[in-house]
Amino acid sequence: MFSSVLPAAAGFLLFAFFMGNALRVFDFKFHLFLLHVGPMALLSFALLPSGLALIQNKASAKGAARAWFAKAHGVTNLFVTASVIVGLVAIFVNKDRMGKAHLSSNHSWAGAAAAIAMAANAAGGLFKLLTKRAWLWRDDIHRYSGLLAVQLAWGAAVSGLYSGWGRAALGGAEGVNATVLALTAVAALTLGAGRWSWALQALAVRCRRGRQGKLRTE
Repeated sequence: MFSSVLPAAAGFLLFAFFMGNALRVFDFKFHLFLLHVGPMALLSFALLPSGLALIQNKASAKGAARAWFAKAHGVTNLFVTASVIVGLVAIFVNKDRMGKAHLSSNHSWAGAAAAIAMAANAAGGLFKLLTKRAWLWRDDIHRYSGLLAVQLAWGAAVSGLYSGWGRAALGGAEGVNATVLALTAVAALTLGAGRWSWALQALAVRCRRGRQGKLRTE
């Protein structure tokens, strides 16, 4: 459980830091652009790491905990889907209002690729859930397409951070670099969640056996 909580907690802290800076750019007043960067930052920094860490922990869990991790992964991805929809609609409307062309930057193309990959992966997961009628199932295509979607989303997030707006919000290149390094740390914690879970369980077993052996000798 700890190995799931750690990436999520780090991701939500990074999201809070980023949104504080984003709100400061607009003097803490509502702007349609915030409905793009807010949901997209939420899914990139917090929701995707949380969902990925949860499903990795399912592999090392036992009994009812396996189904719990699978359900939590599915629910988290519902919020990911909602964030994608809100973020895409917001940026589409905002660009129309400003008279700017769509898909005119590397960031927009990276975001479009990530959105398509996440939608395809979510559809595949939902199809498996409905056909299997169970939370516990394994599908390599779903697994690897999910990893691809997450990495595309992180790539789109990084390209957005290095945009002119991102540099302005984060105080220049140094602020952007620090944020990207923090996101890299969250990604490392996330991708290693399964290994963290296994290591913690092995340590707990060793400690328990040590206590039992000590009791026998007393």
